[in-house]
Amino acid sequence: MLVDVRFKLLALVPTASLLSLATVIGTAEPSKIYTLHVQLLFSVLGLIVTLGLLIYDRRNSELHDDLISRGRKIEDELGGDTCVFRGRKLAKGIIKHDNATNLIYGAAIVAWIAAIGITASRFFQ
Repeated sequence: MLVDVRFKLLALVPTASLLSLATVIGTAEPSKIYTLHVQLLFSVLGLIVTLGLLIYDRRNSELHDDLISRGRKIEDELGGDTCVFRGRKLAKGIIKHDNATNLIYGAAIVAWIAAIGITASRFFQ
């Protein structure tokens, strides 16, 4: 179940962020859809939600790693050589779950910060 939640979040965060960002900063005349205050508020809330999901995913990853470690220990105590958990290959190089989540959440966070900057700059035009 932990892995299922991780993959759903990895699909949800970029999709929801892109759609929301297109709504917030996608128009040349922002006052036609939302006021600048609402756009700025929406951008800040988008950043906060993305950061919250990142923290949640980090905790989920810790729990997942702990469960894998416990499974390996149990298999070791039972004398298994290559089992479900002990037979797993360890990730090497850049091909790791944490690197993927850092890239996805990092891009979403940068996009929300850019949206905040773009919206804030419209106040001074």
